[in-house]
Amino acid sequence: MPWFGLGFSIIAQIIFWAVALLALVRICRTAWCQNTPILLYAPLPVRGFARVKEWAANLIAPDPDPGAEAATHKIPYGKIILFALAVRVLMLALGYGLLMLNGQTPTLLDLLYAFRRGDSQHYLNLADIGYVWTENDRNLLLVFFPLYGWIVRVVNVVVGHTLISAYLVSFWSFAAALCYLYRLVRLDYSERVAWWTLFLISIAPHSFFFGVPMTESLFLLTTAMTLYYIRSHKWPLAGIAGAFAILTRMAGLVLVLAAAVEFLLHYRVFALLRAGKWREFFGLVAIKGLWILLMLTGGLVYLAVNWWVAGDPFQFMYYQYTHWFNQFTYFGQVIIAQFEHIRGHDRALHGTIFIPNLLAFALTIWMLWYASLRRLPLFHIVFLLSYTFLNFAVSWLLSGGRYMTAAVPLFFFLAHFTERRLLTRLLFPLVLLVGLIVMMNWYLLGRSVF
Repeated sequence: MPWFGLGFSIIAQIIFWAVALLALVRICRTAWCQNTPILLYAPLPVRGFARVKEWAANLIAPDPDPGAEAATHKIPYGKIILFALAVRVLMLALGYGLLMLNGQTPTLLDLLYAFRRGDSQHYLNLADIGYVWTENDRNLLLVFFPLYGWIVRVVNVVVGHTLISAYLVSFWSFAAALCYLYRLVRLDYSERVAWWTLFLISIAPHSFFFGVPMTESLFLLTTAMTLYYIRSHKWPLAGIAGAFAILTRMAGLVLVLAAAVEFLLHYRVFALLRAGKWREFFGLVAIKGLWILLMLTGGLVYLAVNWWVAGDPFQFMYYQYTHWFNQFTYFGQVIIAQFEHIRGHDRALHGTIFIPNLLAFALTIWMLWYASLRRLPLFHIVFLLSYTFLNFAVSWLLSGGRYMTAAVPLFFFLAHFTERRLLTRLLFPLVLLVGLIVMMNWYLLGRSVF
C-alpha cells in the first residue's frame, strides 16, 4: 500500500502540473495574439501519427476567442426549478427509506433532524446566536464563514424556526445554482450537455449535502453565478458574486484567478502591451479589470469579523491548527497521507472518508487531463486546478469528496466527456447513484461522513 500510494501521488502530480503548464502556455499564446479564429471545440477526426501531430499542434496553438457573442437561448427556469425540487424530494424519500430499512419510522421533522449532523449544528448556532457562541472559552465558530448563517438569520425573522429556515435557504440556493449552472454551460455548449451537467452534479455521492443546513448549496450558487458573469464579461456582477462566494467559503478565492485568466484572454492584454498601447491597457484595467479585485472584499469582511470577535484577523487559522489539526500542506503529501490513513485507522473510516477523498481526487485529475486535451474553456480549467490544489492542501483532510461536489467545472467536463459515449453515459450515473446511496446511508446512521 505505501508504494502504491506513492506511485499514485507521483503520477497524479505529474498530470496536475502538466495540465497547469499546458494551461499557462495557452494563456500566454492566446493573450499575446491579436487575432485568432473562433473555435470553441476542436475534434480530432484523424487517427494514428497524424492524430498525434494534430493533438500536439492543438495544445500549443493560440486559444479561440472565448468572448464571442453567444446565441440567445431561452432558459427553462421553470423546468430547472421543478427538477431541483424533484431532486430534493427524492433525496428526502431516499433518506426516509434508508431509515426505515434501519428499523426507524421517522416523521418529516425527525427526517430533517436526521440530516442535521456535524457542521450543520455549527451553522445553526451561527444563525441563532452568531460568533458569541463559545466552547471552552474559545470562539470556534470563527472557522466557519459567515454568509450562510447571516442569510438564515434574516430568513428566520419571517419563518421563526431556525432549522426550517436553513433548509429553505439551502433549497432555494440549490435551485438558483442549477439555473446559473445551466446558463453557464449553455453559453457555449448544447442543451443536452447543460442538462447532463445538472443531472450529474445532482446525483454525486455527496450531493445530499446540497439539501442540508450547510454551505454547500450557497457556495455552489455563488460559484456558478461568478463563473457565469466571468464568462459573460459582466465584471461588476462577477466582482459582487465572487465576494459572496469568498464570504461563504475560503475556496472562493480561486475565482479571482479564474476571472484574471478570462480577462487576459478576452481583451488580449499581452497583445496590447506588445503593441505599446499603454493608454488602452490602463484604461481597460481601470474600467473593467479592477472589478475583479472587488471579490477580495468578501475575504476582508471575514478577516474583519475575526478581528472584531477575537482581536486577531487570523484567529480562525489558530483554531484550525489547535482544534482541527489542520495546516497548509502540499497536496502530493496529502494524497500519500490518505493512503497511510487507510493502513493505520479504523476500517470504518476507510469507506466514509479516505477512499471517497482519493476517488474524488482521481476523477478530478482525469477530467483535468481530458479538458486540457479537448481545449475546453481555459478559465474553467484554471478554476478546477486551483480549487483542487487548495482543497487538497489540508493536512487532516476529511471532506475532500464533499468539497469537490461543489466544483462546477468538474461536472461540466464529465458531461462533455460522456456526451457521445453511450457506455459511459450509462455507467457513470450508475456508479454515482450507488455512491450516493451508500454515503447517505452511512451519514444517516451517524458514521463519519463529513
